[in-house]
Amino acid sequence: MKRRDVLFGCAVVLLSLGAPRAYTAQAPSIERATAALSDGNLLQDPSFEDTPLGPIGIADTPWGAEEPGAVEIVQGVGPAGPGAKFAQLTSAAQLYQVFAVEPSTDYRVSLWITGTPGAGAGGTARVHIADLSGIDEDADGDAGIDGSTALVTVSFDGETGAWRQVTFTFNSGAYARLHIRFNAELNPGESLWVDDVRITKNQNPTIRVTSPNGGEVWPAGSTHLITWTSSNLNPNGAIYIFYSANNGWPQIAGPLSPTTTSFSWTVPNTPTTSSYVSVGNWLGDHWDVLDGSDQSFTIQ
Repeated sequence: MKRRDVLFGCAVVLLSLGAPRAYTAQAPSIERATAALSDGNLLQDPSFEDTPLGPIGIADTPWGAEEPGAVEIVQGVGPAGPGAKFAQLTSAAQLYQVFAVEPSTDYRVSLWITGTPGAGAGGTARVHIADLSGIDEDADGDAGIDGSTALVTVSFDGETGAWRQVTFTFNSGAYARLHIRFNAELNPGESLWVDDVRITKNQNPTIRVTSPNGGEVWPAGSTHLITWTSSNLNPNGAIYIFYSANNGWPQIAGPLSPTTTSFSWTVPNTPTTSSYVSVGNWLGDHWDVLDGSDQSFTIQ
């Protein structure tokens, strides 16, 4: 049986069963500092941990605000709990950061938002990815960022409640430098909170099962490592492992961290000469990516 046959059958069965529904996306870490951007994020200080508390103004590196006083870095209960720092935007606020991109490349934006608890409803906010038209990077005057040409604009209402994640993609086109901008149009007494803003290359996720990958003979009761390689997985997902047995796909393990690449499995007493293992990154309601053994292995 070829890989595509295994994956097709596995996906149909798992989705028809509803797959694991208990998993929810993890909140961003409040511990992340901005330094080396080793995780591929194009933005500096994505969680505002390195920006001083209080109002920020034009080109307060790395973040800038066109309306000084309308954007503040505050501390409170963030997505991951108390003690977090995040940006608070009030009416007419403009928060932005300039970043470099590769032309004609797809990118993914991920951020967390909520409204101030107890604030009124009805306001709106937008996040734009735009060129540098009107940007005053020398910070000697009005940023004028309303004159920029947006590649993409995403709007969300000013509803209050729990932190929630917003994600979208864009293509950089002919540009080598762009900026991300938050534009709040809120009612008096309303605020928008923003945290953990990420812009990364939107590369296709991959998982490849390396063991068992065909031909192995694993006795029931023995312990073996299930191994796989992965790249570009959605960090908000969770790894689940299944194996085929008696025309079904019992779950072996999950949820596991997306960074996991092996699992020690005690082989069950389900003798078969045609078993397969499937490993996937589950995003709460769909698979980010799913892969299975290239060929069957034997449980005896």
